[in-house]
Order: sequence, then C-alpha cells, then structure tokens
Amino acid sequence: MSFAIQPTTEHFLQTQRLYMRPVDADHDLPECIDLYARKEENRLFESGPKTEVETARYVDQFATRQFRNFPPFGIYAVFRKEDHVFIGHADLFTIDQEQMGDVEIGFILKKEFQGQGYGFEIALALKNYAYDLSLHHPRVKRMVATAHPDNVPSWKILEKLGMQFVGQEEKFNGLRKVYKLEFLKPEQV
Repeated sequence: MSFAIQPTTEHFLQTQRLYMRPVDADHDLPECIDLYARKEENRLFESGPKTEVETARYVDQFATRQFRNFPPFGIYAVFRKEDHVFIGHADLFTIDQEQMGDVEIGFILKKEFQGQGYGFEIALALKNYAYDLSLHHPRVKRMVATAHPDNVPSWKILEKLGMQFVGQEEKFNGLRKVYKLEFLKPEQV
C-alpha cells in the first residue's frame, strides 16, 4: 500500500529524485504502520515486523520526541518528488546527545522501491548533511552505520559511500556489521 501524501512541512533534505522531512505522526502514521508491518522489509531486524501499537510508540519516541528534544536528529519520511509517494524512512541519530561525537545514519525502503538507487541517494544525502554538521559542531567527528550481515545491498551502499568496515557487534538484538567514516575538517586536509 503506497499512496501520495502532500508534503506537510518544509523539506529537510532533497536529492535529484527524493525529498525527506521529519516524520509527522499526524500525517505519516498509516504509512509508518504499513512499512514496519511488512515481513520482507523487516526480516533482518531481530524484532521483526511491528504491530500498530509498537509502530506508534516507535514513531512517538524516535520521531516526535527526538526532533523536539534533539533537532535535527530523528526519523525522516522519504518521498519521491515526482508523485509525493512515501517510499521509506531515513534515520539520523547522535549516539550520545551530550558528547555528539558520532552521527549514525540508517534507512529502510519499501520493497517495491528497492534496487532503484534510492537507498544510495538517501545515504549520500545523510552523509553530506552529517559532514556539514561536523563543520559546525566540532564534537561531530565521524559517521557510523550498521547493517545485518545478510543485508548485502545495504552494506554495499555503505562501502560505496566510502565508509570502512570496522567489525561486528551486537546491536538491535542481533549481530551487525559496523561501518565508520571519519570526517576530516578543512584544516586537516
């Protein structure tokens, strides 16, 4: 189920084909429920698909409250520009709000939008934004991302971004490949 949603707030990030804005629980919750209930898209998350109640809680915690308390960190709804169709989520988080040394990115796309280059477009926009953050916030030193070892398309995108595989760790109730990208400040180049 995908339907066009008219943008309700200012676009946060744009690419050639996509725009991203903070998830708006009042307008986006039906699409969020659909996305996180899908078995195929959530098969590599140890928690698996989410119920409507779990998704509503997740959106409240990581979208609504996160943006209110720590902007610009939280979950972004991703839409195609051509028809305003919701295609997935992008995540931008700081691992430690106090220290803000690492910025973590993530993304999830509906199956019908995978394999079309959207994942790389989203990840590149997040990388560029995270780098800009590092220029204005000296404590932001690197970008991190994780991917399930079986999620080859996701970790290939991270490698294409220039991120380095640094090992595996337990995260999200399962083993994840960990990637990092150190940001060089202009004075370090």
